[in-house]
Amino acid sequence: MWIVLWLSLLTLSLQAQANTFRVEVIVFQNNDESALYEEHFSRDATLSDHTLQTQLPQSPALGTLMGDVWQKLSNSIHYTPVLKTHWIQDALSPSRASWVSFDSGEALPSVKGYIRLYQKRFLHVDVEALLNRTVPEDYAQYWLNNSIQSDKTLFTEQSFYLKQNRKVGTNRLYYFDSPIFGVLLYITRE
Repeated sequence: MWIVLWLSLLTLSLQAQANTFRVEVIVFQNNDESALYEEHFSRDATLSDHTLQTQLPQSPALGTLMGDVWQKLSNSIHYTPVLKTHWIQDALSPSRASWVSFDSGEALPSVKGYIRLYQKRFLHVDVEALLNRTVPEDYAQYWLNNSIQSDKTLFTEQSFYLKQNRKVGTNRLYYFDSPIFGVLLYITRE
């Protein structure tokens, strides 16, 4: 009887461990200003109010792959890395999964957002992020009359919103993007 109980506990422990994941995230800004004029973005972008949010404890430094990606973005003139973060969490059902919040602070460019990892038959990720950055003052005017009328020397702050959902797997790099910024996500089993 003790052997059956011990095997049952071992099986439950292995099942719980199999659903534990390390989530690594990098958010970066596209520095190409022409991207600002490719799509119209709402000036009233705001994040959703996720009541089931949590601050998970940080795990050790980014893994080798994401550390290399961060370094390449840092050395590029085309992109500005804004945030890197990582945590360990269980993949729960959609109704029980919490949103993990992230925030790079106030210095521009800055990003705030949420990521939710959950499991149905497959693993899924919801990403919602708001990037604040400076844009040429003519940016809003451009979308009003489709022409640029200033010398691009004055700048103002603008928010850009990203919301995407995707079925994901482990040990693959995922890219959630808009013309203005992107979120890179890498998930591994713990």
